[in-house]
Amino acid sequence: MDSPNRKRPKTVLIVVLLVIVLSGIILGSYFLIKKLNSSKSSQGQSATKDWIDYKDERGFAVQMPKNWKINVSDWGLIKIGPNPEKTDEQTVFALTMIYPQEKTKEEVLADARSYFEKSFSNFQILDQKSIDKYSSIVCKIKYTGSDMMGVLNINGDGKSYFVSGFASPSDQLKDNMPDLMKTLSSFNYDAKLKNPEKVDNLVKLVSWKDPKEGAFTVNVPSGWNIEGGVVRPYIDAALKIIATSGDKGIQIENPYPPIYTVPNQILEFAGFGEGSHYNPSGGVSQDMIVMSEKNAQNYIETVLAKNLNLNVDSVKSRDDLVKKVPKPPYVTQTTAAEGTLSGDGKTHKVIVIEQGISIAGTSLWTAGMTHYWAPEGEIGKVEEIATAMDRSFKLDPTWVKNEQVQVAKRSQIISQTQSEISDIISSTFEYRSSTQDELSDKWSDAILGVQDVYDPSTGENYTVPNTSKYYWTDGLNRVVGTDTHDSPGYYWDWKELTPVE
Repeated sequence: MDSPNRKRPKTVLIVVLLVIVLSGIILGSYFLIKKLNSSKSSQGQSATKDWIDYKDERGFAVQMPKNWKINVSDWGLIKIGPNPEKTDEQTVFALTMIYPQEKTKEEVLADARSYFEKSFSNFQILDQKSIDKYSSIVCKIKYTGSDMMGVLNINGDGKSYFVSGFASPSDQLKDNMPDLMKTLSSFNYDAKLKNPEKVDNLVKLVSWKDPKEGAFTVNVPSGWNIEGGVVRPYIDAALKIIATSGDKGIQIENPYPPIYTVPNQILEFAGFGEGSHYNPSGGVSQDMIVMSEKNAQNYIETVLAKNLNLNVDSVKSRDDLVKKVPKPPYVTQTTAAEGTLSGDGKTHKVIVIEQGISIAGTSLWTAGMTHYWAPEGEIGKVEEIATAMDRSFKLDPTWVKNEQVQVAKRSQIISQTQSEISDIISSTFEYRSSTQDELSDKWSDAILGVQDVYDPSTGENYTVPNTSKYYWTDGLNRVVGTDTHDSPGYYWDWKELTPVE
């Protein structure tokens, strides 16, 4: 499972020269408050003398008075103060907001207002002004506590914004200003401080083991609901992990079912046209869909969006991922794309890797998908969690070794698709035909591209596609074709089958 390597804005890059910028913004904020307040007295007492350099494993550092504390809300708001969990004492706050699409500062301010209303009752923006020099909006704010008053700064552009500010009981603001300003101006994101077990400055990751076969471990966000593990929709192992928390979620499936089989004359002759369901396993595995191969971009636009019942906002190719995907000899095509979708009040991001496969004359194609979703202002947080999950994925070596043995025993069931098709078509043809003599049989064999082989040791006959030079059986009625006179596997007693003359 390869992690996406998109050039997404990182938290540490949200604020350029943060200390310098914030110092300028805060001075502007101070003058805004001073102008809006009727009081014309001096700035107040000097700043507290006993300060510490605080470094947080969630990825930020700040200077603050020794007796101050840090609180981080469940939606990412960092609060710093004597009692930051309370709303009636002086508090410095900081928040990053990362969007999938570009936003104006006014749009970010509207989002910030809705978020701050979650933590501060009766939150109001009383006045605002733009400071073009620092690409910022500075607002005078008020909320219920002890008649709290303060400032809110929106800094950034495009998709990445830094929201910061401070508040204090209005009758203490003059005296608290030096400590508040010094603390906020020292705040800085530092990726080197991050604990690898936590992401987005907030969520702790814990190890989760595949509950079905013990095939892998992956770090998942603590407190989220986790489902999935190894699944076998087509006999061989596939991966499925779904992590959800409220209106946020992450879904990783490889392959994302169904598997598709490319239309051909044999399928069409048997009545399996484009879009029809086809199951050569007799119900043992999930249906495949007959569908012409699509590249990853087209798959997102025409198939995945419909399956998810969402609208496509944008799709782009991810050639960088194509270079990282393993390409065994039987893989005929690899494409990758990334899409943004919407339609249910949330933002959805999908990353799809599509691969075409040709085995024993049968053309198939599959799509692996990483899908995550959240309210627009929180999609950046969920993206970091998905990336951290992806990087932590580890297969169990014992399971891998055993799976290799089992795959050899199963003789690549999907690779027998062509033989199964021929069996179905042969039965259909015989049902429709009124002539069952040897000439008719040989004619149908020629038309259908099949031949008869048998096991000399048992006398058992098989009808196989005319696509390989040699055919083998494992003694369990499973047949595999090869183009060289080499056994198809080392883990089983393969016997060569003899053509019927």
